[in-house]
Order: sequence, then C-alpha cells, then structure tokens
Amino acid sequence: MPTTVKKYSISFVNLMSTLMVFSTSFLESGNALLITISFLLLVNGTCFSNEYLLIKHYQKNQHKKTNIGYAILVMVQVVFTVLLFVVFKFYF
Repeated sequence: MPTTVKKYSISFVNLMSTLMVFSTSFLESGNALLITISFLLLVNGTCFSNEYLLIKHYQKNQHKKTNIGYAILVMVQVVFTVLLFVVFKFYF
C-alpha cells in the first residue's frame, strides 16, 4: 500500500501553522532569512518524518487504533517546536 500525500494531513497543518506563527519571529536577527528557513525546515522536516514513521507503523499493525498515535504525535511536535524556538531565540 503506497503512502500518498493525503495521509500527511497533520504535517501539512503543522507546516501551515508554523509558517503563519514563526515566519516573522526572527526579524531582529542578523541573518533573519537563513535562521527562519533553517528553523522551519528543521521543525517541519521532523514532523513529516515522524508522521511517515507513524503511518508505516500503523500499516504494519492494522489492529491498533490510530487515534492515540496521532494525539501523541501532535503533542510531541508542539513541545518540540516550542523548545526549538526557545533554543533558536537564545542562540541566534
């Protein structure tokens, strides 16, 4: 069963929300464009890779319910995004 773009709905929502919220957060930095792009690439790259692993896990284990896995994915991504934002703000 191939993985399609439709299955990455959580990652696309995360991509749109991080673009809206964090696109102007690093304007005070010396190299604002590079820092913003690297932050967004790191956050959204991890979200897409985590969701890919989650999709593959549930394809192998079809008897498990997917709701708890996606809830944990969303919680972990939000915490990771906030922690990474604090690190980027502190160091850059």
